[in-house]
Amino acid sequence: MDSGLVSNKPTYLHGQDGTGYAAFMPPPNRAERVSAPDRWRRLGPKVTICLGAISHFDRSIVLVSDRMLTVGNRTADNSTIKWYAIHGDWCAEFAGDAGIASTVLQRAIPLLDAKQPHTAVAVGEVMERAIADERASLMRAEYSFSTDQLNNLSPKEMRRLVRRIKWPCEFLVAGFDLDAYPQLLWLGSDGKARNCGSFGYWCVGSGAEIALASLARRGQNTQRFDTVTNMYHLLEARFAAAADPHVGRDETFAMVLRWRSFPTPILLYADLQQLKAMCAAQNQTYPTGALDLVRAMFERASTHAQQLPPPVVGPPVQ
Repeated sequence: MDSGLVSNKPTYLHGQDGTGYAAFMPPPNRAERVSAPDRWRRLGPKVTICLGAISHFDRSIVLVSDRMLTVGNRTADNSTIKWYAIHGDWCAEFAGDAGIASTVLQRAIPLLDAKQPHTAVAVGEVMERAIADERASLMRAEYSFSTDQLNNLSPKEMRRLVRRIKWPCEFLVAGFDLDAYPQLLWLGSDGKARNCGSFGYWCVGSGAEIALASLARRGQNTQRFDTVTNMYHLLEARFAAAADPHVGRDETFAMVLRWRSFPTPILLYADLQQLKAMCAAQNQTYPTGALDLVRAMFERASTHAQQLPPPVVGPPVQ
C-alpha cells in the first residue's frame, strides 16, 4: 500500500526517511471539531505508578505496578495488569492513557523480529518509531492532515503542533540484551528512549517522584542487591507512591524476569496487604532515641538563644 510519503523528503516528526514509515488510516470526516488543547486535555494525566529494578547479581529484573487503569479521563482501580510482552526477551509497563499506550505497543511488536534477539539500542529505536507513528496518527485525525500535508510541514510548524499535544503516556521497557544482561529503558513525554541500565532502576507515572525518592533512600543500584531485596525495595516504593492521589491504592502486581525463563508473576493480595501494613507501621514509628536526640538539640539551641543579648528594636516602620 502506498503511504503517500516522498522517498527523498525527510519526515520531520520521525526524523527518518523512507516510504511506508507513516502509513495511517485516513482522518475522520467530522463537521465539528474540538480544538486541540481541549481535546488533549481530556486525555488526562499520566496516572499510576510503574517501577523496575535490575540485579546484575542475579541477572534479573523486577517489575512492580499498581492496577489502576486510565482511558481518556476515565479511571478505575484494580482493573488491569499493565504488563505487555513485545518480544520473547522484552516487555513493557506503561503509565497514562491505556488506549494509546496499548496501540503504541501493538505498533512496536511487528517491528521486532520474534526469531532474533535484539539489543537495547534496537528496541529503543523501535519504541521511538512506534510512539512517533502514533503521535502522527493522532495529529492527522485532529487536524485532518493528509500524509502529504504532514510531510510538507516545516520543522518549525511541526514542533509547534507537537508542543500543543500533551502526550499522555510513559513507558518502562525491560528485557535482555544479546549478552543476556538485563536492560531497562525509559521513554518519557518526548518519546525518546533513555537507557537506565547504569542507574539500575526507574519509575514512571504520577507517583514516580515519590517512588524514586524512596529507592534513593535505600541506596538502590544494580550491584548491591539480589532479586528478593529489589522486590522489597520496589514494593516499599510503590506503597509510598500511593500518597499521590492519581496512584492506585489497593491491589499491586509484581513480576520477576530472567533470561529465557518464564516470567514469575506475583499477585497474592493477602501477602501484599500484609507487607503493605508492615511498611506503613514502620513509617509511623521513629528510630530508637531519634526523638530524644532532636529534643536535646532543640533544648541546647534554646538555652544558647536565651544567653544572647536581646535584639535592638528600632522605631516602628511607617
